[in-house]
Amino acid sequence: MDRDKESRKLTLEDKFDLPEGFSIRKIAEGPDVINPMRMTVDEEGNIYVSEAHNYRYGGASVPEGQKKEKFTVANVTNPIKRIEFDSEGQVERIKVVAEGFDNPVMGISVHNDKFYAASLNELFVMDIGPKGQLLDRKLLVKDAAVPWNPFGMYGVIVGPDDKLWLSVADHPESELTGTDGSTVRFSGQSGGLVRCDLDGSNLELITDGLRAPYIFDIDPWGHIWLISNGEQSPNIYLDVIPGMDYGYRSRDVTYNWLAGRTPLAPPVMDMGPGANTTAYHYYSSMFPSDYWGDVFVSNWGSHGFNPTNRVVRRFSRKEKENSGGFIEHDTPFLSTLSDSMFRPTSIVPAPDGGLYLSDWHGRDDYNNNMGYIYKITYQGDGEQEKVPISGDIEEMSPNKLVELLGHPNHFIREQVQGELLKHDTSALTALSEVAENGDAFASATAIWTLTRMNSKPASQTMISALNHAAPRVRAHALRQLRQAAGQQLGEGSFSNDRPQLISVKKLGSIAQSMLDDPNGEVRIEAALALKSKEDVGRGLLRALEVATSDRLRYQIGFELGRRGDKATLEKLYASSDPEKKRIAYIAAMTARYEESSLASVVKDWDLPLSNKEKAERLVEQIKAGNKIQLANEKVMALKWLENNPPKQKELLDFLLASLQDPNQKVQSASLRVVRIASIDSDEIREATLRILNNTQSEFQQMNALYTLGSFSESGSPEIWQSWITHSSNNIAISALRALRQRDHSPSFVNELWNTIHDTKGNDPVVIEEVYFTFKELGIPEKQLAELPVQLDRPEDKQQFGKEVLSGLKNASAKRGKIIFSTSKAACTSCHATSTGNVTSNLGPNLADIGAASQPQYLIESILEPNKVIKTGYQIETIETKSGKVVTGQVEKKSDKLIVRQFGMEPVEISLSEVNKRTKSPISIMPSGLEKEMTVTELADLTKYLRSLDGSN
Repeated sequence: MDRDKESRKLTLEDKFDLPEGFSIRKIAEGPDVINPMRMTVDEEGNIYVSEAHNYRYGGASVPEGQKKEKFTVANVTNPIKRIEFDSEGQVERIKVVAEGFDNPVMGISVHNDKFYAASLNELFVMDIGPKGQLLDRKLLVKDAAVPWNPFGMYGVIVGPDDKLWLSVADHPESELTGTDGSTVRFSGQSGGLVRCDLDGSNLELITDGLRAPYIFDIDPWGHIWLISNGEQSPNIYLDVIPGMDYGYRSRDVTYNWLAGRTPLAPPVMDMGPGANTTAYHYYSSMFPSDYWGDVFVSNWGSHGFNPTNRVVRRFSRKEKENSGGFIEHDTPFLSTLSDSMFRPTSIVPAPDGGLYLSDWHGRDDYNNNMGYIYKITYQGDGEQEKVPISGDIEEMSPNKLVELLGHPNHFIREQVQGELLKHDTSALTALSEVAENGDAFASATAIWTLTRMNSKPASQTMISALNHAAPRVRAHALRQLRQAAGQQLGEGSFSNDRPQLISVKKLGSIAQSMLDDPNGEVRIEAALALKSKEDVGRGLLRALEVATSDRLRYQIGFELGRRGDKATLEKLYASSDPEKKRIAYIAAMTARYEESSLASVVKDWDLPLSNKEKAERLVEQIKAGNKIQLANEKVMALKWLENNPPKQKELLDFLLASLQDPNQKVQSASLRVVRIASIDSDEIREATLRILNNTQSEFQQMNALYTLGSFSESGSPEIWQSWITHSSNNIAISALRALRQRDHSPSFVNELWNTIHDTKGNDPVVIEEVYFTFKELGIPEKQLAELPVQLDRPEDKQQFGKEVLSGLKNASAKRGKIIFSTSKAACTSCHATSTGNVTSNLGPNLADIGAASQPQYLIESILEPNKVIKTGYQIETIETKSGKVVTGQVEKKSDKLIVRQFGMEPVEISLSEVNKRTKSPISIMPSGLEKEMTVTELADLTKYLRSLDGSN
């Protein structure tokens, strides 16, 4: 049965599960809408939708070897379309309003008859014509780098502050430039979030150290909520700490640190596998009142066909009345078991408070001629009552308009704000009253309206909000006043280059009075509004007294490291309170990383070490002749030695002692080091044989067999005969595979062939291993033909992949784990699989690859490594003016290129010395493994990768 065809026959009620009272209807479908990527709704209620015709494949940014020659979409134009409705709310027409983009338009936003959009490395604006056509394209922000489609510019919104907000994916050498020449560079090779004025000027960094910050939202209180998708890093949802570098490809941190699992890591929420495409805070009128303020998160799903996590979830916020609250719980809001191609890409609010949902509709991220846009509505009991509108909004006075700032419908609120902005100063008295005494939501909206006025009188009026009963309103007002005084949101210092709508001195006087506020967030905002380091330090210390959430306490430590003073830090460091000590460590870590004025103060502090630092210290202890007693410390040191082959006598002695250690984890780690680092000596071989002959663990026997097979002298045929004919298939298969690691003499091979020839049995899995082993060892094809089962291996990679997929049922993750560390697969050369990885790798961390990907995707990645090369992991060849040629992964740091190569120290090349740079379409991952490995071997490797769920 073709499940795709069958699913298209079902009604929407059959396809989708929604809570009681909700319904879904189709607005548009392919070919009218093909692979919809992003949506936005204009002031008239029209939907604009961008189509992605060559997502991931095609476009000028993709190396020639990765371009897909044929697309199922006939004409690749990556258009933007407009869906118009009649007076009854039915679709009247769908038309193209802009097209001809080389790469997909990944972010779109409409504001005041302007259309803002981002495609790859350009953020631009277009006028909206009288019939909806997009005209007169003007560049606002340009990235000097041309990343791989689609790892460039992502989400674009006009924020509640009337500024443009833009998220950018991780890629090398990103440097953004605005219309006024202002620039932003992200740390390392990370991605991040920036903000600028609507004309592209005053570009500023908000946060970085992220992999794929695909979507973000700003809640009514000014908190920035962002989702960064992973695959080689965790999928995380965060309440952004402005200015924070979250560490991905920018800091020397572990996977666990990125996932917020270590004491000094910034708090984030691990979202589990998949790729989240929307995180929308619902503040509108149609849904029941208990949905107010909840977050709808759409998950595209894991790579591969028909994953189970293609869903829209509803998240409730902890402590809705307080700041810094993360998610309390989540429930499925919309899911499907029958539509195998459902892939949600975007959620935006409809004018009536319903939700529009776009569905890419595909087996994975390959383009096709399909796609859907749905509308979700609520008709059940308990519908939130709509506040009546008296007269036309355009005719209302400011006093009437401000009464609607807390209206439950977002569309009406936006219209009201627009009219208040037209009234300008004549609306200030009415806004002041709401800012100070209105309900919390209306007061927050009043503060945003005053922010958008962008004037000294409006900033003066905003001060009234500091008397509001709700602490989140007071904190919101202080945060906006800090920026009105010339402070960049992510920077912290006051700038004389920016207009000051309120003086720093006046703001400081106001802030001093707020340091006694009972709320922690208010005290933090007050402290950050002060100018001197001593005042900031004392203020943040006051905030720590009442801060309740981990998010706020972490922000205190972070800001102390950037802007605090020596006395405050030393006071915290001397405290016997473990939490105050942790805050001091966070401050010290920040000061060291950002090289702030406090870096010299904390340089000798004994901070908690990262796993890498711990491993390096342990190795230094060993070099100095000191013994390590704890098994977990031995394992940590051994993991470090995997990519740093031991040469010093003390390290080799430690390795030999570890092989003889009674702890199985230590033994196993030492066998990996021997195998990966190619350590070969008589003593090492003897220790390996002792493990093989004495252990009662089948896995350890398999491990020792592979290690024995890696030696130049791997023993006599007699040693191997019992293992290749072992009653356990796991042992026999491992022994056969181990023999393929080295060449052997003809007499050795013939003696083993005679043994296996007489006892080979009829198991096709074992026979395939026998065939591959002895073919590689030189047995003629004529003799191999005597085997009772003949191999029929398809030449086509897709068909071969299907055989590997069918073999997963009986595959062994334990065997696969050992394959991962063999020289044939060479996986450990570039990839880590531990969340606490202690080494830097050229390839992505695979700690959660099993949770993030379907088996079909993993198999394709193994068989066709050049098809998709992850951003930041491409290889470049650098040719210098002197004729020197260096090939490796390249990172730009100030005026130098850092070229990283496996097993070698990084090479630094001055930019002035570079003559030519060439990107390679070839992955560092070896191709052709299907020619060198059996179907079962590849199935074992895939099964091991599937077992990696981020918990190791």
